[in-house]
Amino acid sequence: MSLLMQDALLFTGDFTWMFYVTLVGFCAANARAILTAQPKINFSQGCALMVLSCFGGSTMAAIICGKPVPFMCNEALVPVCLVTWVVVYRMPVLTLGFLLDTTLGNVLNSVLYEIQRCHVLMNCAALAAATLPANLAQPSQDRATVIGPLIAGLLGGCGGGFMPLNKGLDPLATGSNWRIGSPALPSPRLF
Repeated sequence: MSLLMQDALLFTGDFTWMFYVTLVGFCAANARAILTAQPKINFSQGCALMVLSCFGGSTMAAIICGKPVPFMCNEALVPVCLVTWVVVYRMPVLTLGFLLDTTLGNVLNSVLYEIQRCHVLMNCAALAAATLPANLAQPSQDRATVIGPLIAGLLGGCGGGFMPLNKGLDPLATGSNWRIGSPALPSPRLF
């Protein structure tokens, strides 16, 4: 049972399809947040904001590590993001009604969002842990990097929440947002 759960949560074995299920849930959660915050947003602005919100954090993490950004390496990311945006934008009563007004929709959306966010956080922290030891001020294969994986994990886990950058720190203005702070816990402990 635990191996099945591990495969499902890490998108391995017979559960590689889970990546796409959680990706759609992740994108739907971001579309929900965009349309809730800006109900009158036009379609094109929403497309741009969706890509920034969904992939902004992992893009920043890859850039600071000097690696290609994820949506350039996995060409399925942007199309899935934009198809999800089209569906949520064109059918808001159906989609947002399900995601906001039903317990099942809320739970499903949160669980899928968090699984995908954890996946991104782990990949960003792993990218930094693999890239940075050779680039430290005093390179050593015996030293484990801590700050790099912590920052990359934080960016991957919550960086898109600050996109576009003109939002600044507004997501933190109403108090401590657990989704901003939660990536700090597992990031340095992964390596």
